[in-house]
Amino acid sequence: LRRLKIRQEWRLVVCGNEIITGSQYHKDGLLDTESGAPDEVLEFGNSVIENWKPERCFTLDIGKTEEGNIGLVEINSFSCSGLYECDISKVVEFASLEAEREYNEFS
Repeated sequence: LRRLKIRQEWRLVVCGNEIITGSQYHKDGLLDTESGAPDEVLEFGNSVIENWKPERCFTLDIGKTEEGNIGLVEINSFSCSGLYECDISKVVEFASLEAEREYNEFS
């Protein structure tokens, strides 16, 4: 097996059934944060969450190789993930809505 080198990596925050915000956090082997994510990264992230969601809120790490291929690096716990340059106001808003929905389902 050939080991692929990840050139860039993004953290996407998922709440409910949608990606609510994202941030680049890795580029060329270094921490390099930038708000947002390219359309191709968001499209790939959406294809992942169409098939499976481990929780109501979680994060996806999506990487781009030197060859330009996009892929899933890992799925992370919402409460243990760094948010880098993600839109914190959206994270609070959507996570609060999901918490309220879950509370209402079980009470």
